[in-house]
Amino acid sequence: MDQGIAALLGAGVGAAGAAFGSVVTAKASRWQVRQQAAHTQRQAQRQLRRDAYAAILQAAEKVMEAHATWRAHLEMLSPGTTVVTRRWQEELDAANRDLNQAAAVVMLEGPKLARTASQGLRMARNDWRAALRTWQDVVANRGSLQDAQDRASQMEQRFNDAYVSFVAAATDVLALPPAADAGK
Repeated sequence: MDQGIAALLGAGVGAAGAAFGSVVTAKASRWQVRQQAAHTQRQAQRQLRRDAYAAILQAAEKVMEAHATWRAHLEMLSPGTTVVTRRWQEELDAANRDLNQAAAVVMLEGPKLARTASQGLRMARNDWRAALRTWQDVVANRGSLQDAQDRASQMEQRFNDAYVSFVAAATDVLALPPAADAGK
């Protein structure tokens, strides 16, 4: 083989190797960029969920406080009186609105486990509120209080159980590796 052909073959192999190396480097760079973007997205989603879970827990605390205040006033009333003043109603409405808004974010951003727990919390809140309204109506209409009080206590316990379930679900979701919580 003559030296010119050997030089051309060597140059061709060198160029092919350089081209192959640049293709591999480009693919590796793109893969790294995609991995970094996916990691950043998972971290952002995780922070969004953490914030949403904290918001729903804070809202649930307000619901508990507002309903406890309502219950305390119901316990002090004498038959034939009404209880809900504008201030109490505003507190109740604000607490319920905060819970609904926080739950809406969880319904959009959370995995199934958190969405289900969030919905359970809202349903328990609705039942507790209905039980307290029934109690209020019984007081206003001079009815039998014991059944209404018992029902309100049961619904309060149901709300507290739903709260604990939500905390457990949120904790479980946040403990999972970011990619593993997609199906939960």
